[in-house]
Amino acid sequence: SRTVESGVRAPRTECDRAAGGGSMSLCWLITPPPFRRMSAVAVQWVRYCGVLGTPIPKVNHYTSRFAPRNNAKGGSNRHWSTVSTPESLHRTRPWRARGARRSTAWNLSRACQTSLRPGPASGVSRGALRSDSQSRGDSSEALVLDTLAEALADKCGVEETDTLIVCVSGGADSVALLHGLVDCNNQRGWQLRIHVLHFNHGLRPVEAGTEQVMVQSYAKQHKLPFHLRTRTAEQWPSATSGVQEHAREWRRQEAEALRRHLGAHAIVLAHHADDQTETILLKWLRGCHLSNLHGMNWKEGTFIRPLLSLKKENLLGYLDARHISWLEDSSNASDKYMRNRVRHRLIPLLHELTDGALESRISALAEQSQQLREMLDSYGTPQSRQWDEEIDVDDWMTLPRMARMDALYELMSVAGERATAFSSLKRVCAQLEKPEGALQWAWAIGDGYELRRSGSKLWVSDGSTIVTSGDATTVADDVTIRHPQQWQVTARRSDEPASDSGMYLFNIPKGAALTLRARQPGDRFCPHWKADGEVKLKDFMRGQHIPLHLRNSLPLVVLENKVVAIYPSHHSVTTNKENEPGLYAPVYLHISGHNYKAQ
Repeated sequence: SRTVESGVRAPRTECDRAAGGGSMSLCWLITPPPFRRMSAVAVQWVRYCGVLGTPIPKVNHYTSRFAPRNNAKGGSNRHWSTVSTPESLHRTRPWRARGARRSTAWNLSRACQTSLRPGPASGVSRGALRSDSQSRGDSSEALVLDTLAEALADKCGVEETDTLIVCVSGGADSVALLHGLVDCNNQRGWQLRIHVLHFNHGLRPVEAGTEQVMVQSYAKQHKLPFHLRTRTAEQWPSATSGVQEHAREWRRQEAEALRRHLGAHAIVLAHHADDQTETILLKWLRGCHLSNLHGMNWKEGTFIRPLLSLKKENLLGYLDARHISWLEDSSNASDKYMRNRVRHRLIPLLHELTDGALESRISALAEQSQQLREMLDSYGTPQSRQWDEEIDVDDWMTLPRMARMDALYELMSVAGERATAFSSLKRVCAQLEKPEGALQWAWAIGDGYELRRSGSKLWVSDGSTIVTSGDATTVADDVTIRHPQQWQVTARRSDEPASDSGMYLFNIPKGAALTLRARQPGDRFCPHWKADGEVKLKDFMRGQHIPLHLRNSLPLVVLENKVVAIYPSHHSVTTNKENEPGLYAPVYLHISGHNYKAQ
């Protein structure tokens, strides 16, 4: 049992006294869960009639555990709603889709949805408590709407008539974001065209189905287009440590693809100030450089985060004021994820040690880190010094030591996914700074990569073999293809599915002369989703996370001195199927034996 005032466990014999003398709380606590469900309607009727004067704890949708007002480590009122009155019961809108069947679990959750907050102290009337709660709700609602509208316009560059894609999981953060955007239209006169995007990862079948129904019903309630993306559990990596990273990348790719299809202005994410604190602490724990010890940006490409200045408690207050339901992902309570351990263990302790000043100190640290980043960039970025793939050691030696180590870190970070340890950077710097140091050496940095110096040049080598080859020619119907002799090329005009791996090239005219080769300095590429211009090929490969040791061996398809495809999966605007006018059958291309760096 739990006391009403603090939510802390109390002996069963004290339950009646702690609840203010009411017998209903005691009956609720000692009644087995199946009978609680059977009596849910009766409890709702008693509350509606105003007979019940003591609070009933709200039941978590998934775990059927009582949610206390404040946990022992400083948690918030996560599962508690505003005071239940006949008026508030009428205003509460269930998220059940029209016509859907009401299950026993549904009746239980609805009966508990408008549970009273932990009750008033003796001498405080029920009406006074309701008035105070209502004023707090109104304050939270105004704060969230004002902050959201200001952030959208000033921080995220959103116009009042833009098309936005809102990623809604069903949790408190994203549900508050969705309704906040709707309120910007209804209460502020905006005309945002809002699309709701929901992801069903297939990892929690029961909960995921409930979340999907709820989010879809909210979209239907506000007459918003609803988009669903799903995967099955078998499509995720078996290793637990990689699931969250893969899921995040999958969501970003699907959201970006939808944005391009709709022509939307931006994709809106629900990260808030508490997430910002967690992100910075995680970076620090993983050994991030001081100049990168800052959090998420308001705007990152086409992704925007307009809630970064609002805390979780602000969003919960907004949902309480609007009587809006939301669901808690049960995986958020699991400590097998590092972010959850930081949230449940580290942050409450830091709040206690800093006497509640954790957010302000984290914010100051992030601001100083950003200033340090700007100072280091003022000495020249690797791109401005043309150090993308190699460093000029003589030029590098003119920089301050911290700027040298920063440039060296950028160079070595391309070798695999893991970060370079600070101790390794110090050893390499010491080797380079020796007055009489050797001008020719190689330094193993792991995963098959080497840091090599030759004279004044320093670069990372992937150990690939350079093979000098002559040219061979393959004729595919009406298309001629030149390629290195070591590459076995099969090509034909056909729109029938192939039995082996390969790629189809669209819009290749009759009599075309294609060239297959490895990349060369100065190559540029225009991916099919970026019709507004070309990018450097090396930047594209880096952005697609193509491993460094494969970048020099991937065959490029060149037509009229332009790279039109990267074998086997990347099309340009020219060879993409969406731009196919139907004039020619596609060219099927299969290449083997290309694990070389051809010249």
